[in-house]
Amino acid sequence: MKPENKRLDVGRHMASRFLVAALLLAAIAVADFLVVDYHARTASRDTEITNRAGRQRMLAERIAFLVNHLAAPDARTEMAETITRMREGFDSLTRPDSGYMDAEAVRELCLGGERPIRQRVTVYLDAAARGDAQAVTTLHKPLVTDIDRSVTAYATFAARRIAVLRAIEVAGLAAELLVLWLIWRLIFRPMTHRIDHDFRALSTSCARTRAILDAAGDGICGIDPNGCIIFINDTACRMLGCDRNEALGANLHTLAHHHDADGNPEPVAACPLLRAAQDGSQQRFQLDAFWRQDGSHFPVEVVIAPLLGRGRMVGAVTVLSDISERKNAEACREMSNNVLNHITEGVFVTTPDGLITRVNPAFSVITGYQPEDALGQTPRILKSGRHDAAYYRAIWEEIGERGFWRGDIWNRRKTGEPFCAWQTITAIRDRRGEVTHYVAVFKDVTDLKAREDEIRQQAYHDHLTGLPNRNLFMDRLKLAIAQARRNERKLAIMFIDLDRFKEINDRLGHAAGDAVLCEAGRRLSDSLRDSDTVARLGGDEFIVLLAEIAEPDDAATVAEKMLSRMTLPFDLPGEAVQAGASIGIAQFPKDGDDTETLIQAADKAMYAVKAQGRNGFRFA
Repeated sequence: MKPENKRLDVGRHMASRFLVAALLLAAIAVADFLVVDYHARTASRDTEITNRAGRQRMLAERIAFLVNHLAAPDARTEMAETITRMREGFDSLTRPDSGYMDAEAVRELCLGGERPIRQRVTVYLDAAARGDAQAVTTLHKPLVTDIDRSVTAYATFAARRIAVLRAIEVAGLAAELLVLWLIWRLIFRPMTHRIDHDFRALSTSCARTRAILDAAGDGICGIDPNGCIIFINDTACRMLGCDRNEALGANLHTLAHHHDADGNPEPVAACPLLRAAQDGSQQRFQLDAFWRQDGSHFPVEVVIAPLLGRGRMVGAVTVLSDISERKNAEACREMSNNVLNHITEGVFVTTPDGLITRVNPAFSVITGYQPEDALGQTPRILKSGRHDAAYYRAIWEEIGERGFWRGDIWNRRKTGEPFCAWQTITAIRDRRGEVTHYVAVFKDVTDLKAREDEIRQQAYHDHLTGLPNRNLFMDRLKLAIAQARRNERKLAIMFIDLDRFKEINDRLGHAAGDAVLCEAGRRLSDSLRDSDTVARLGGDEFIVLLAEIAEPDDAATVAEKMLSRMTLPFDLPGEAVQAGASIGIAQFPKDGDDTETLIQAADKAMYAVKAQGRNGFRFA
C-alpha cells in the first residue's frame, strides 16, 4: 500500500471513531438532560404533593379546633370552608393520576387495610359537618397520625426515587467520563501518537533532505515567483560566498546575477531565472557570470524546474553547477585542437588495439592520407617494408618498458613513396595505469636524412671513388683490433700502391687518372668479403682490412686475387692501359698490436715490393 493511501485509511478510521464517540457523547448528554429534567420535575411535584399532604393534616387540626368552638362568630362558615378544602384536597391526592398513590405504602394507607385513611377522612368530615365534636375528637388523633404516616411514606418514596435519579445521573456522568477516556484512549492518544510520529518522521525526513541537499555537489536553491530565495543548500552558499541567513529572503537576481561578465548591468526583466520561475517552464542554460559576495564571478550552468505546492506553482527549484573547470578544460581542449591543427608535425592517435581514431592536417600533408582514408585503419598503412619484424618488436618492447619510443623509422606515403620520419610513440594511461591510447608524433626528415648521409659520406668516404676514407678506415681498424684482441683472433691489413699510375695520369690527364682510380677501387672491393674494408688513403694509395684470418695464407690468397684483377687492362676512352699494384701485408698481433704499428709495417713491406720490381705482395 502506498504511504498516502495508508495515511488516508488511518484518517478515515480515526474520523469514524471520532464520529461514533461524538454520537455516544451526544446520546449520553441527551439522556442526562432528560434525567435531570425528569428529576427536576419530579422533585417539584414531590414537594407540591408533600405540601398538599401536609396541608391535609393542618386542615384536620383546624377542623378539630373549630368543632369545639362553633359558638364563635363565623366559626360555622369557616368550618364549612375547611371541610370543603380538606375534602377536595384529599380527593385530589387519592386520584390515581395524582402521583401520591405512586408510593405503595401510601396507597396501602389511603385505600387498603381495614381502616383506610380515605374512608376515615370521609367519616371525619361528615362528623365535622354535623358538628359532632365527640366523634371528631375521637377520630382526630388516629387520622392525623395516619396522615403523618402517609406523608412520611411518600417522602420516603420520593427520596428513594430521587436517589435512583441521582444514581442515574452519576452513572451518566461515569459513562461520560468513560466515553471521554475512551475518546482519549482510542482517538486522541493514537491521534497524538500519530501526529508525534508523523512530526518526528517529517523532522527526520526534513533533516535527511537537508543533509542530502547539503551533500550535493551542485548548488540547489528554491525561489518564489518574485525570485526571492526560500531555501538554499551549503554548496550554493559556498558558491555565492555567503551564509544561509544572508541568502534566505534575498532576490537571486540581485544577489548573484546583477551584472554580466563584462560588468554591464543585467536588467531584471531579461533575467532568465526570474522568467522561468514565473512561467513554470523547465529550462537548462548557461550564464557567463554568477557573482560572489567578494566581487569575483564564475560561469554557471543552470537547471531550473517549477516548484509545485498543492497543485499550483509556488516558485522554482534552481540547480547551479560551477562550470569553471569545464570552461577551462574546453579552452584547453580548443587550444590543443588549434595547436594540433597548426603544428607541422604529423600526429595520429590509436586505440590500444591499434585502430587510428584521429589524425591532424599535417598527417595528411606528410602521408597523403586524408582523415577518411586513415580513420579506422591501423598504422600498417604506413609500413614501408624497410624494417623487419625484430625492429618493430624492439620498438614495442621499449614502449612497454619506458612508456615511449623515439627514433628514425621509414614509412610510406599513400603514393607508395618511402620517407624517413623522426617519430615518437607514447602510451597514454588512465589512473589505473591501463593504456587507453597511443599517440604518435612524427616529421618528415627524408631531406635531412639525405643531407646527413651526404655529410657523413663526405666525412668518412672518398669523394672520387666512394670508398671509405682514412678516418672511417681507422675507426674500423681500431674496432677490429679490439675485437680480435678480445676473441684472440688474427687480422691483416694490406697497403696497396698502384703501379705506373703517375705515367698514366701525366700522359692521359687527370680525368683518365680518376677513371683508373675508380676502377681500381671497384676491383679491389670485388676481391674482398663483405666483412672486409677497402679504403683510399689519397693519391694512388689504398689500404685493406681483412677483419678475420685464420692463417697468413688467407691474406696471400686475397693479395693474389687482387693482383690478378689489377693486371687486367683499364679501358679508357680511346685507349686501354696497363697498371699493377704493389701490396704490403702486416698481421695482428705478429707485426703490431696497434693501428700505427700495423700501418707502418704494411707500408714498409709495400715499398719493399716496389724496390723488387713492383706488381707483387710481401709480408712484413
